[in-house]
Amino acid sequence: LIAGHPDSAQVVMQKLLELDPSYEWVARSAMIPYCSGDLKEAIRVTEEYLADSRRSDSMRRWSMSVSTVQLGLASLYRESGMYDRSIEVIEEAKRYQTGAGVGLAFAKGQILLHTGKPEDALKTASEIQAISGDRRAKFDALRIRAQAYAALGDLPSAREAVRELYAAQENYGAMARAFALKVEAEVSLGESDPVKALEVLDNLDAQGVPRGGLFYLTFVELRARAYQMAGESEQAAEIHRDLLKVYMGHAI
Repeated sequence: LIAGHPDSAQVVMQKLLELDPSYEWVARSAMIPYCSGDLKEAIRVTEEYLADSRRSDSMRRWSMSVSTVQLGLASLYRESGMYDRSIEVIEEAKRYQTGAGVGLAFAKGQILLHTGKPEDALKTASEIQAISGDRRAKFDALRIRAQAYAALGDLPSAREAVRELYAAQENYGAMARAFALKVEAEVSLGESDPVKALEVLDNLDAQGVPRGGLFYLTFVELRARAYQMAGESEQAAEIHRDLLKVYMGHAI
C-alpha cells in the first residue's frame, strides 16, 4: 500500500484470508479501498466488519477509533466531512473500552483537533488530565494540549508544552519526541520561520514517522506548508503528488 500498489495488497490479503479466515486484522482492513481512492468503500468495509457479532471488543474499539498509526471509522467519517458522526463513533466505542478510557479520550481530542475545534480539544485535554488510575493520562493530555495551543496561535503556551514533551522522553521515548518535534515545527510556522520548521521536520523524519494514521498525514502537510512558505512551491507540489500516489487525493 505504501508503495502505491493497492491491487497487489488486495491479492496478498486474499491469500492471508484463505490461510486463516479468522484473521481479524486483515478482515477489517479498509486501507486497501482507501488507498485505491474509494473512501465510501473504505467506510462500508469498516461498518460491515463492525456489524459482525464475532468481533472482539478490542478490535471493535481499535477499528472505531483513531491512533497514530491507523485510520479507524472515526477518521474515515472525519475525512468524509461527517464531523459529528466522527465524534459519535468515539463515544460509541466506549462500550468496548477497558481501563480508565484514556485512549478513547485521546482519540476524541485528535478528532477535534482535525475538525478545527482546538478549544474543544483543550477541554478534552483537561478531562484526560483528570482521569486517575492510568499513568498515560498526563502524557496524552499534554499531547493534545500542545497541538491545541499551536492551532490556536498561542505560541508561548505551545513552546512550554514542547519543553514538557521533550522532558517526557524519559518515560515515553520516541513518541514524546515525535510530538515535540511536530508541535515545534507548527510553532516555527506560526512565527513565520519556515526554514526552522523544515529543519525540525527533517529531524522528525530522521527519527522515523509511522505511516498510516493522522500523525503521518499532518507531518506531510506541515512539510508542504513549510516549503510553500519558504517560496519552494515545486517541493510543496512534489509532496502532494506523492500523496496522490498513495492516498488518491484523500489527504490533499
